[in-house]
Amino acid sequence: MSSTVPPFPRLDFKGWHIVLPERGRQFLLPSENPREPLEAKVAERKSGLWVLRTESGLGVVVPDGVDVIRNGTAVTGMAVLHQGDNLELGGRLAIYEEVQRLTLTLGDALVDRRCPHCFTALSVGSEVIRCPLCGEGYCPDCWEHLAGSRCCSRNCHFSPGSQGTHDE
Repeated sequence: MSSTVPPFPRLDFKGWHIVLPERGRQFLLPSENPREPLEAKVAERKSGLWVLRTESGLGVVVPDGVDVIRNGTAVTGMAVLHQGDNLELGGRLAIYEEVQRLTLTLGDALVDRRCPHCFTALSVGSEVIRCPLCGEGYCPDCWEHLAGSRCCSRNCHFSPGSQGTHDE
């Protein structure tokens, strides 16, 4: 994977990215400067957008004293993010990206693995879709075939959809 591509999952503000925290962690995007996430505690009650990842890997946002719009609807309480969701925070627009399409390079962990759907060997140069929850690699056709179903990897509950993917 090229070092110029920010990690996933992320909020793409078209010009800058905010990478979601590790599983089980959170940070605050302060309303006055969302480019600089704060390591804060929920009890501190600062104004901004709380961004967190659950232990299972889901991305979640919780507005605190700010208006947040997701896909045209105001977020009240919390919202679980999905591939392609549009977020508006203080007039700034972002797209949530979690599904990645990449071409495997030497040293990638998916090289010499098999697509869990068709069992085709993945090799250097293979185009692959990476599941955002478990990290398993799929042939693009297999990923599309699984739309509305769920990832084939054991204990993964991600449901591939037709929301699209981000190309590296």
